[in-house]
Amino acid sequence: MIGIAHFLLGQLPELYVVLADPSAAKATVARLKARLAAAIAARLGRCTRPRRVRIVDVLPRTRSGKVVRRELKLVR
Repeated sequence: MIGIAHFLLGQLPELYVVLADPSAAKATVARLKARLAAAIAARLGRCTRPRRVRIVDVLPRTRSGKVVRRELKLVR
């Protein structure tokens, strides 16, 4: 999850997900996004929920295995 700039609120959270099965059909991906949104809504408050869920093939990582968040902003 990263923060995306917003003109009024400052930043909004955006979630990036890597699928275990990248060959999943679009209908399956849509259902997955809905299930993720429901699970997140049950655990997080409204202001901390991600506004958008993006499916990516791979997350950019450093040599030590940490996610490079600044590169995720470029994926948008």
